[in-house]
Amino acid sequence: GLWLALSVVSLLRSLREVAVISFIGLLTYLLVFAALVVESVHRMGEGTFAQHFEMIRWDGPGPGWGNWFGISVFAFGAFPIAVAVNDDLEEGTDIYSAVRWSFGIAGLFCTVFALVGYACYGDETKRVIHFNFPEDSLLRKVSLIALVVVLVFTYVLQMNPVFKFSEGYLRQYIHIYYIRTIIVALTIAIAVVLPHVVMAIQVAESLSTATIGLIMPPVVYLAACRFAHHQAHILEYPLAVAVVGIGILGCWRSLI
Repeated sequence: GLWLALSVVSLLRSLREVAVISFIGLLTYLLVFAALVVESVHRMGEGTFAQHFEMIRWDGPGPGWGNWFGISVFAFGAFPIAVAVNDDLEEGTDIYSAVRWSFGIAGLFCTVFALVGYACYGDETKRVIHFNFPEDSLLRKVSLIALVVVLVFTYVLQMNPVFKFSEGYLRQYIHIYYIRTIIVALTIAIAVVLPHVVMAIQVAESLSTATIGLIMPPVVYLAACRFAHHQAHILEYPLAVAVVGIGILGCWRSLI
């Protein structure tokens, strides 16, 4: 059933169709947020909301730092998708404005989500918030359904770079619909072999997204400046070192 659902969604090829169905899927996150608000109101009535809330706390890059890094780069590591979307945009469309607005709105929503969740549960906050809801409760069931819808509807967007790369090499030998259904089957097989999705995200996203989004861009930029005999700004060197350092530290902490 899951393979069929993902295969049908993956048949969408138009950027507009992919954007619309992904947006509909992401809207279901509002159900999870609504469930969190209900839990917050309940805790306010008990007087336990924000009881141990700390706005700023730094524990250093301890064992949990790698977990945070992997999930964070997974949530905001949209660099490959942005490049793929840019290739399909009509000429004259401002991709930079689209990226700024989308990341700004998503970042604000995620920040509010995280603050409310931490105010509810403090240090007991789970990596996936619906695990904090009472087991077998309506809130937990609704949240789980919403997360499934989000993952199914945004699957084609997340896999868009993979689809395009594979079709570029294989479309002369096999129809693109067969290519996509085979890739869907492979992703499901990997999910069965690696059932602990948080651990898979932590390791895979830390290594791939950190390399593509944090480590490589500063290195390539400075190398390109040198090749083109263009002098980079003096502040760009320490900034590049800091970004690369964060990427390397995140990868290292995710593996240990």
